[in-house]
Amino acid sequence: MVMKKILDNMDVKPIYDEIDKSLWSPCSAQTNPNLPKGHAIFFSGSSFQTILNLVELEKIDGKREEIVPKDLQDIILTDFVPTEIYFKYPNLNKFFLWFVETYGGKVSRAIIYNTPTKSGVLKHRDALPDGQETVPRKIKLHGNKDRFHLVISGKYEYTVHGETQVFSKGELWWFDNKTFHSSYNHGDVPKINLVFDVADSMFGEIWYEKVDYIIIC
Repeated sequence: MVMKKILDNMDVKPIYDEIDKSLWSPCSAQTNPNLPKGHAIFFSGSSFQTILNLVELEKIDGKREEIVPKDLQDIILTDFVPTEIYFKYPNLNKFFLWFVETYGGKVSRAIIYNTPTKSGVLKHRDALPDGQETVPRKIKLHGNKDRFHLVISGKYEYTVHGETQVFSKGELWWFDNKTFHSSYNHGDVPKINLVFDVADSMFGEIWYEKVDYIIIC
């Protein structure tokens, strides 16, 4: 199995409504190591907002407990901290609290992506399969973690290891980001999705059970 839809018909409007469009940053700086030098992974026009990010603990003088609020310390993996943007999005925070309560684990890196129509992400993989990675930063970013997509707006084709599915608004997906994957926004509206990694999640054991998803506004 290289990808699996965990839930659909989720109420993502509260998250969509709180996204500040002035905070988008261009994706052009990210390059694809599987293409000739200088080629970008993202098509032009794509942008992102980083929500949870990897930090070098020594650079924050061991003050992680001061940066990460007490109620989040049990859901965010060590070596990761919330950005200023995180605290602007209370409904996104509720989603992470719900996810960890429901499926267990700890959240690591999390980014919101905005992809225009007729645009996407070229084929790449984020790391080698677990146990084969040699770059310390990639181990911290991707090692022993599961990758999830929460579709906040639009729909897009996602291809993982040659298998293609359509990811649509209100769906929560898991996929294997350590094998080659790509995406394309074939819809007629910009695609916004939350991409996040979780260590030690139990989703694989309980994804088939019906779970009610509620955002308390």
